[in-house]
Amino acid sequence: MADGSQTRLQRFVSVLGLVLWLAAVIYISQHHEMWRDEVRALSIALEANFFWQLPQVLRNEGHPVVWYGLLRMGYALSQTPVILKIVSIGVVLGALFLFLWKAPFAQWQKGLFLISVFPLYEYPVHTRNYGISMLLMFGFATLYPHRHKYPWRLAGVLVLLANTNVHSCGLVGVLLLLWGWNEWTDRKIRNQSTESSPETEPLPFYHWVGAAILVLLGMGAAALTTWPDSDTVVTKALVLTPSQIGGALWNMVLHPGVHFAAVLPSFAPWQRDLWVGVLISGLLIRPPFALGLWLGTLALGMVFQLVYQPGLRHQGLWFVFVLTLYWIVAHQLLKMRLSPSSRGWLYKISFQGHGKRGVWFTRVHQTMIYGGITIILLAQVFVAQHYVTKDLDHALSSSQAFAEFLQSHPDYREAILIGEPDYLLEAMPYYTENRLYLAREEQFRQRIQFTQDSRPVITLKELMEAARHIKATEGKPVLLVLGHYEVIGQSIEMVPKIEPGQDPVFKFNYSYNREFHWTISGLTDLLTAAEKVAEFKGAQNDENYVVYGLK
Repeated sequence: MADGSQTRLQRFVSVLGLVLWLAAVIYISQHHEMWRDEVRALSIALEANFFWQLPQVLRNEGHPVVWYGLLRMGYALSQTPVILKIVSIGVVLGALFLFLWKAPFAQWQKGLFLISVFPLYEYPVHTRNYGISMLLMFGFATLYPHRHKYPWRLAGVLVLLANTNVHSCGLVGVLLLLWGWNEWTDRKIRNQSTESSPETEPLPFYHWVGAAILVLLGMGAAALTTWPDSDTVVTKALVLTPSQIGGALWNMVLHPGVHFAAVLPSFAPWQRDLWVGVLISGLLIRPPFALGLWLGTLALGMVFQLVYQPGLRHQGLWFVFVLTLYWIVAHQLLKMRLSPSSRGWLYKISFQGHGKRGVWFTRVHQTMIYGGITIILLAQVFVAQHYVTKDLDHALSSSQAFAEFLQSHPDYREAILIGEPDYLLEAMPYYTENRLYLAREEQFRQRIQFTQDSRPVITLKELMEAARHIKATEGKPVLLVLGHYEVIGQSIEMVPKIEPGQDPVFKFNYSYNREFHWTISGLTDLLTAAEKVAEFKGAQNDENYVVYGLK
């Protein structure tokens, strides 16, 4: 039913849908090759001996602690890197349970949501922290009608949400403001009413203030954990000027849909702007929630424009936020229709009580729930088909194939891996126990540092020297894993054109302000002192490389 309660048949359909979803996600996940950003989180979590050490380990990482804490605890119990997939799927399973059993949407909309891109693929299969945001936002919507009875639970949800990712931290501020507005209006209206119930009786004011302070402290902790210092090479957020910030804000005001192409696919930029406006208009029946959606859109857009470009997973948080606000408003309006005793106070604080204007806003709200959101869900079902097919048909990373190669060759099962770029090997710890040596940092480690501690420039000569040194001191085979094979190959083709006695320096600039230099003499040393043992060039992302074994 629309209020979230279900008949026996609907419960059976929900259970069946959830079982089929779980079977599909497990199958897709089994065929999904892990890549560096996924495995990096587990490597970071395992660097901390105790949970309270995570904020220090996460310095300059740009993410709060919740995801890493879950992985740390999960690994302590399981002792297997597969915990990445288990936790990721489990989190989304919990979110879908709340959505199917508690959300006031139509049953067929819930079915569409199950097979749309975010719950079917992006959040459970890609093992990142963004699925936790969906669970916690849906948890917030579930608890919100009972906020007077369970204020500390609601505050706890917001604290966890703020410490899930930077994007959600901004949305927590909006949700906290909406909660505060509801507390103020609830108190004002209830003071004029003779009706009372434990569910609707406003909190003593100091209780809400205490809950709000707790949430703000949680947001502060997230900010302290994620705020970069001057050593970072990932973001330029520390040097933003007021004009850059103002320009980004003005751009979001003019074009609110500019960063949501993945949520609203196949639409022109002006159409995406229009969609955002229409979704906001669907909440005008509860004006603060319409304002909240606008503020949340601005907050996410500012992060996308000033910090880093959004991917599918980041944009999905906006749509989850949209669903959360519509969920809360739809539940409140439903309560007014089904509970005459509540109309005396709740009816007065929505546009429903204002004649023709209220009727119009009600129709717009219902049109957006059953029309607008459904259209978006249908589009996301097609997007899900694209991503699932791509993942099943093509390798997204060479890490699994490389690990299988190492295990199939006894001589390389204990080989030490040296990569350039070194971050291309960060997914390897999921599949193999081969140690990684980071030549730019001159240390063994399973993940690199995106700071100035990692040398911005390294040469092929220095890489070869490091490989020889590690082989001599460790007594293990050393494999050089080079991802620059295309530009290196182009320089080899130039050798006949180079005059005798010349040894020009070739340079390649890439992500994070890094450079790789090599010379013809360096290439000659590589081809003489090492032999190509394998190449992996079939992955859809950049985790492709050629492997050389040091003789």
